[in-house]
Amino acid sequence: MAEVDGQIGINGPRLQSFRKILPFQDSRRKGGADMTLNRFLHQVHRFISWILVPFMAISIVSGYAYTRKIRFMNRGLAFDLHNNLDLPFLLLIVAHVALAARFELMRFKIKGKIVDVFLLVLAAAADLALIWVDQRIPR
Repeated sequence: MAEVDGQIGINGPRLQSFRKILPFQDSRRKGGADMTLNRFLHQVHRFISWILVPFMAISIVSGYAYTRKIRFMNRGLAFDLHNNLDLPFLLLIVAHVALAARFELMRFKIKGKIVDVFLLVLAAAADLALIWVDQRIPR
């Protein structure tokens, strides 16, 4: 192979070290471009999962504070927190469930563009239904 700027062919030492730093950028690896999408969606899923932890804690504590007497949170603040954070909490749950369903279906060899589009449409419909119900029903 020809030498280009101190690197020999396509698998020169500079390119090899670059692949070790950013392995998700190389779509020629096993899995190709799907592997890049899978890794990105896995990172998004983990991010959403960690964001759900404080939402879940706030929802549990505020719900308990609203129904019981807790000294560190008054009933009005508990009610406001519980009611104002329910829509973002539910939207994140829908995204979390859709991504988890995608990865579980992939484990059972059910994958492809049709499955991805179906899960995307299902999640979008659930999100729109949640937003519609939240806006329509008075509190």
